[in-house]
Amino acid sequence: MVRICFFVLVVATLLNGCGSAASSQQTPVEQQVSQTPAELHTLWIAAVQTNDSSSAMKLVAPDVPAAPAQSSVAEMYENTLGKTRSFGQFSEVRDLGVRNSGVQRQAISEWIFAKGKLCYVLEMRETEDGWKAFNWTRDPDSCLSS
Repeated sequence: MVRICFFVLVVATLLNGCGSAASSQQTPVEQQVSQTPAELHTLWIAAVQTNDSSSAMKLVAPDVPAAPAQSSVAEMYENTLGKTRSFGQFSEVRDLGVRNSGVQRQAISEWIFAKGKLCYVLEMRETEDGWKAFNWTRDPDSCLSS
């Protein structure tokens, strides 16, 4: 009986240690091996909402220059949740889905504030490493057509 209890305790400890070591050191972006366009968009929104340019950069296509991409993430954060926003208190972000645009995909998100809305388009393409972002812009017309 003592051996069985000891064995169960050892196995439980090993399983707990293996799972927590991997998950505590990885961000949600790193835990994603391959994303669909919808998953990529969800991860992108989370990275922008937390101003996590490091995680956002892991979602960007490798041929996109790092400096402009990082500054765009910071600008998106400031325009939506940062101190310089002009639309008042942030309320919510709505994921309006993904549109097919040939081999590319466009994901639309609507950021809602007390005094207005901002609409962003995330353009994605499939790479060897799964779906990656290559362009993101503010586009008020995209929310109207979704």
